[in-house]
Amino acid sequence: MDLWAWPATVRFLRVDQSYAIKEKDEPAGYLLFELVEGRRSYRAALELVKTTDGDGRVATQIVCTMSELPHRYETTLLDKLSAKVRDERGPPPPPPRKTPPKDKDAKPDPKPDQKPGGGGGSADINELPKPPTLELPSH
Repeated sequence: MDLWAWPATVRFLRVDQSYAIKEKDEPAGYLLFELVEGRRSYRAALELVKTTDGDGRVATQIVCTMSELPHRYETTLLDKLSAKVRDERGPPPPPPRKTPPKDKDAKPDPKPDQKPGGGGGSADINELPKPPTLELPSH
């Protein structure tokens, strides 16, 4: 995880959103917090995961889970956090330059055959719903 992602996320939840942080573990990369909507409080979690983006840069992916609320709450929170990071850190750095392959005749590895999408059978793991995430590139 990037050095700036953890404190920025904690500051966003505690200061900007005024949410009560109930538990946090920086080495494990998670925060449990509580938000109040109306007269009711809800438990929520953010998980920060070190990853690489599509351009090969080190990045931090943030997964938001609010099991008792509609997904729009998770998405809205991640959108606000993304806007805060963009305002504070600016745009991500440009992707690294890709070097051309040394062998001009080299062909890329063929993609594995995909099974025809038919009915029945078990669902592909890539088709299952995923929790909302936010990917923050390193700066």
